[in-house]
Amino acid sequence: MELLKDRTGNLREDVDNLGKALESLKQGQAGLRLELLKELTAKNDSWKDVIAEVRREAAVTNQKLEALSKRLDEWDRRLWGLVVLLIGAVLSLASGLIVVLVRR
Repeated sequence: MELLKDRTGNLREDVDNLGKALESLKQGQAGLRLELLKELTAKNDSWKDVIAEVRREAAVTNQKLEALSKRLDEWDRRLWGLVVLLIGAVLSLASGLIVVLVRR
């Protein structure tokens, strides 16, 4: 009977020790989760900053591209205007030469 009481006492101590170890593990796990959450939040914030910077740079690049496109369109319009004037001048010169040659 004494042996049974000793073993029961030992089992209770073991269960108590296991309960304490379990509680310690839970606290450690909670601490690790909190630390991981802080790290992830910090990394998330840094990524948000990087993404915001990339978006700003993309917006500036788009504005520059639009300005360049407008300038290109303006130069294209001017070039075609010059081509039309040159064609008109050549036709005018040709018609003048034809008239001069016909009168001779």
